[in-house]
Amino acid sequence: MNARLRRLIPPRITRLGIGVLLVVSGAIPASGIVAASSPPPVTLHGHVLKNLSSMTRLAAVPPDRSLTLTIALRPSAPTALQNAAVQASSAQRGSHPWLTPRDVGRMFGQSQANVDALAAYFSSYGLTASAPVPNHLSFQVHGTAAQIQQALSVSLSDYQDSHGHRFYATSQDP
Repeated sequence: MNARLRRLIPPRITRLGIGVLLVVSGAIPASGIVAASSPPPVTLHGHVLKNLSSMTRLAAVPPDRSLTLTIALRPSAPTALQNAAVQASSAQRGSHPWLTPRDVGRMFGQSQANVDALAAYFSSYGLTASAPVPNHLSFQVHGTAAQIQQALSVSLSDYQDSHGHRFYATSQDP
């Protein structure tokens, strides 16, 4: 993930390093301006298909191909969401009030501010972000393969599985 994304996403979404700045007499230039170094990029592990190495790589995705990606967001309270799902699935029909997608979003989804920050990040690369689904656990971005590759710092390729199904994927985590 590149430095622009780290600046746009609130600290609740990304892991931030804590640094200590030691100021030594004479280390600050006469102008008083000190350039801050950006933290190292954060890799988002788990985005490469586990069996991708057994698939046939056909070619690089053409940079001008129009693509739509669904951006999945982590629940704000994953354990509570899992517990609510277990409780709802074990309840008898009609004996438990069901949560609407908006209820799920309010209770477990990402805040509108977090979604807006991510949408702004993708928009800065020329991608169009759709409104989040009511549960605030995903939204879509639309654009060209080149825009997506640049925004996520990945390369996309077309692949084919053993059944002849074709798909695009990345062989590296963003």
